[in-house]
Amino acid sequence: MLRFAPIDLDTHGDLSVRFKQEAFLVSSGSIDPFYEVYGNDPENYLDWVRHGLQHDPESRVHVWCGGSIVGQVELSENSDYPGAGYVHLYFLVPELRGRGSGAELDDYATLFFKHRGVQAARLSVSRTNPGALAFYARQGWVPLGPRDDHPASFLFEKQFEGSEG
Repeated sequence: MLRFAPIDLDTHGDLSVRFKQEAFLVSSGSIDPFYEVYGNDPENYLDWVRHGLQHDPESRVHVWCGGSIVGQVELSENSDYPGAGYVHLYFLVPELRGRGSGAELDDYATLFFKHRGVQAARLSVSRTNPGALAFYARQGWVPLGPRDDHPASFLFEKQFEGSEG
């Protein structure tokens, strides 16, 4: 059983940067996209995380198993897609991938969105990441096709029934 807690940037900021960079590496084969998005200073990424935490501490969380941080989830209640939230990141350490733990991250996100009255969420997946594509399909995410602004990624959407709003 995993536990989710707001990211403590003072203690675990470096780990958050490492997880985000690893996610780019896994999805695209390079951490270069991290620098394209956040510039050459990881502090820009940490500022983005900090802003999210100030808005909603449950939107940027570390995933704990026992006394160890084993993952990270980043969510936004609003996105560039009207009426939909956005999943910026699901990350698990390699030892937990493919063992069912990812479903717990998706369950966390589903509850996050439903409790905020969000009817749907979107996320992007690299077309070259077949494991992630299959995972999202199993979790009920529906592919919408390539992203207009980044054709190497597919956009997925998940509808939430019974959102509290």
